[in-house]
Amino acid sequence: MLTLLSAAADVGFVLPFLGVAALVLAACGETRVALAWTASVTLAVLVALALRPLALAGWGAPHFPSGHVTLAVSCYGGCIFLLGRGRGGRAGFLVMLLLVAAAEGTSRVTLTTHSWPDVAGGFVVGLLGLLVTRLPARAGRLGAGAARWLAFAILPAAAAGFALSPWL
Repeated sequence: MLTLLSAAADVGFVLPFLGVAALVLAACGETRVALAWTASVTLAVLVALALRPLALAGWGAPHFPSGHVTLAVSCYGGCIFLLGRGRGGRAGFLVMLLLVAAAEGTSRVTLTTHSWPDVAGGFVVGLLGLLVTRLPARAGRLGAGAARWLAFAILPAAAAGFALSPWL
């Protein structure tokens, strides 16, 4: 079960998932939201990759920050926020992000691939990816029809992620 949870935040799963979801948003006329969400995930991953050599050289932490947690927070956090269309306030959004990060982080720590500081770093990088692209501000303007289509697209998007992932 933990391996499956961990695999759901692997780049091989997240990219097809995000691609299908972004295409659905674009087809609903929400191209800017789709681009902002895709940019937030891309930016978060690039920052995480840039931090790896610095963390290794600085304090010998070869797995800082957790890329899986970074992807989980930026991709699934964005999805949660878009589905809620910004309702629930900042506190509700942060609670949901913390739950996503805790679930993914617990799987990574239990599988002994990361430490809790790696998980915390991944959370911060993923959250910054969402905030820098202003995805939360864009989500409030997402139309109800686009949010419904996004909700319907989650199952096929997850199926695409599983089908295109060589490790499952």
